[in-house]
Amino acid sequence: MAIQNTTTVAAPIAPSSDADTYPVTDPKYGLGGLRTVETENERTTISEERKQEGMIVYQTSDKKYYMLISENDQLVWKEILILIPDGEGNINIQGNLIVSGYIETDTGIKGNEDAEQEYLGNGMVMDCGDY
Repeated sequence: MAIQNTTTVAAPIAPSSDADTYPVTDPKYGLGGLRTVETENERTTISEERKQEGMIVYQTSDKKYYMLISENDQLVWKEILILIPDGEGNINIQGNLIVSGYIETDTGIKGNEDAEQEYLGNGMVMDCGDY
């Protein structure tokens, strides 16, 4: 049965011209890429035919991003962290920052070059300068 308010296609689609600004697809029906869903159920029930390793989904119910990655020969959803500086160029981290190895800064190395994991603290603010 056809999906209401859509057009069935059997070839790649494109706008009527390069100057056309209207979208040609709805990510909900695309393969992989970036899309937005409301709930965990909506994210986890994306059909296998529309899943692609590396795709990213923003889930509005928890305001988080998830990436589909291959783990033990199967695709699984993993939460990803996107660090967005505030208006003053700082990244505020609530919770713990654990680093494998070290972070190099203008004032020196934080952590241990040889450490597998180094606990760097919580409630941290990272100054991103002119990002």
